[in-house]
Amino acid sequence: MHGAVLDHPRRLLGLAVLAVACLPLALDAAPAAPVGPADADRAEGGTARVQGLVTDVRVRPDGSSRLTLAADGHAIEVDVQGRTDATPGAWAVAEGRVLRTGGRLLLWVEDAAQIWAALPPAVASPSWSQVAADPGRWSGPLRLAGLVERESLRDLDGHRVALGSGPWPAEGAVEATGALLYEPACLCHRLHAARVDPWTP
Repeated sequence: MHGAVLDHPRRLLGLAVLAVACLPLALDAAPAAPVGPADADRAEGGTARVQGLVTDVRVRPDGSSRLTLAADGHAIEVDVQGRTDATPGAWAVAEGRVLRTGGRLLLWVEDAAQIWAALPPAVASPSWSQVAADPGRWSGPLRLAGLVERESLRDLDGHRVALGSGPWPAEGAVEATGALLYEPACLCHRLHAARVDPWTP
């Protein structure tokens, strides 16, 4: 009986040592928090989860895909070894290896299953004047209402922004929820929409 009493603390000590030994494994198993495209370069040469707005999706003849994730005025190309279900205008998280090719960062995703749908951050509702004064500030999710015409969205005072990806109508009054992204090709910001609803001026 006396030996059994002494053995009980030994078993507790053994369990405690085992729990401490397993702690690093549990910490390693926790998924990394997603970062925005602007911070992806910190993981260059390693793996990262990158979150952003899907602005375009291109499926190649071999079945692989290329898409772009954009947020906070920055974007990163994502090369997917497989066909992805991600659609332009949706928010997503992609996990892969951060590489540099041709001077630009690329997220290499080995499996399309490593791309998940994500909830967008809180949506801002700036005025058109605020957006015009500093468009880079409003690159996160925002909501703008205006008239679609000639591949742009404009308000009643003449402010205008080029249309990017999204379910845009050919014309009409709409309220769009999306993100602004600067595109060097046109030297302009484009509004990539996740949602476009009818609007009454």
